Amino acid sequence: MPKHGDPVEYEVGGRTVRVTSPDKVYFPQRGITKRQVVEHYITVGEPLLRAIGDRPTTLKRYVDGVEGEWFYAKRLPKGAPEWVATAEITFPSGRKAAEVCPTEPAVFAWAANLGTFDFHPWPVRSADVDHPDDSASTSTRRTARASRTRSRWRGWSARSWRTRV
Repeated sequence: MPKHGDPVEYEVGGRTVRVTSPDKVYFPQRGITKRQVVEHYITVGEPLLRAIGDRPTTLKRYVDGVEGEWFYAKRLPKGAPEWVATAEITFPSGRKAAEVCPTEPAVFAWAANLGTFDFHPWPVRSADVDHPDDSASTSTRRTARASRTRSRWRGWSARSWRTRV
């Protein structure tokens, strides 16, 4: 058996999401595993999609858990499933990148398997990345409320996930 458990698969909206090392601890102070983080994103996938769906999104990845080093993944990671949509964005430097653009809840579970805890959407839609829309902040607040409610139901709070102030 692998060090952090055998891979498991979840069906999310008709997609199969494979989770490697599901017993790897991501939040040591609380004992929260990768499997639990993935299951959390499966639970909040629909409201999260309503908030940031169809928006180019930077992934903040913690591959060694919350106490390890983190980085921003601004480009679609190699090996991503073909169903993970992207949007081409242009950085102020003029460089372009194909950035993850969530279009279905399975994207959040897939990203959580990569160690993504934070999703940073651009304030634009994929069809018009040069013109921000004003619905981003409203839907984000709505999703935060829904996520907070579901997290409380599971016995989690924002404070319980943090290990540093």
